[in-house]
Amino acid sequence: MEKTWASGAIELLKHADDHISKGEAFDQRIAFISIDNSVETAIRTFINIPFSLSGVKFSFKEKEDAGNSFPRMLNLVIDKASDKVSNIELSDVEFYHRLRNQLYHDGTGLSVDKNHLEAYRTIAELLLRNLFQIEISYSTSDNSLSTLILSWEEINKLIRQLLEANDIDFSATFKWEEAFKRGVLTKHQFSLYQKLSVIRNEQVHATSGEIESNRIKYGIEIASELRKLLEPDTKKIIYSYFLEHPTQAFSARGIGYIFQISKKYAIDILESLENDEKINSGTEEDTGLKLFQVKHSNT
Repeated sequence: MEKTWASGAIELLKHADDHISKGEAFDQRIAFISIDNSVETAIRTFINIPFSLSGVKFSFKEKEDAGNSFPRMLNLVIDKASDKVSNIELSDVEFYHRLRNQLYHDGTGLSVDKNHLEAYRTIAELLLRNLFQIEISYSTSDNSLSTLILSWEEINKLIRQLLEANDIDFSATFKWEEAFKRGVLTKHQFSLYQKLSVIRNEQVHATSGEIESNRIKYGIEIASELRKLLEPDTKKIIYSYFLEHPTQAFSARGIGYIFQISKKYAIDILESLENDEKINSGTEEDTGLKLFQVKHSNT
């Protein structure tokens, strides 16, 4: 998709980043408002771009009914493009949008919690990535609320991919029972997944005084444990993808994008597959980029 379609949202997010880096209370407020404007612009743009680019058809009536109402536009995208925003919670955006309105309408006396600022920045980043395939990352600490959000997104997609790879509909009511019955997921893995979900939701929606750094750290540790437990299945899924595309070579970033996992986790998986002699790697001469391709049999 042409990046120019999302240029407005990108500019607003970069404007927010400029103010975040300054660190002053005034700049934090401006950054938060700019992030919210970026989210709203991204959603409005996605609804109005041609079907050939978005892959999602919005009728004239749906667009007209949504108008410029932020909640209605958000609901419309979630309803019509759920696969693209499956890991972005409606309640998260609504929560931070309300905070933005307080900042905008209630004067300059309010301050922005750094955790809220970084969390909403991360949600905006995920939205641009999912809707427009655009990466605009921002560095945060390892134990930040942003890291927890990204960790949850990755784990949720890994589990979704695992179920779908075994022909279990992720939207089905009894998907977990089916996963247990068929040995696709263990009850221990599901227990960790539930704990991570609870911690993620409670911390994302917590007020400034309720955010607990220890809970955030614990959630990130749970996500790390789940990654390790899911790694064998993730390897199988990624290796199957290589087998389905035997003539293509992929970078770690490319695999990360395809499977919506971090570049670091993608590298770990790819190096493990290479150690298992299932794929080969080589360096592209022109770019110096390391690429991976399925290992072809000599027979």
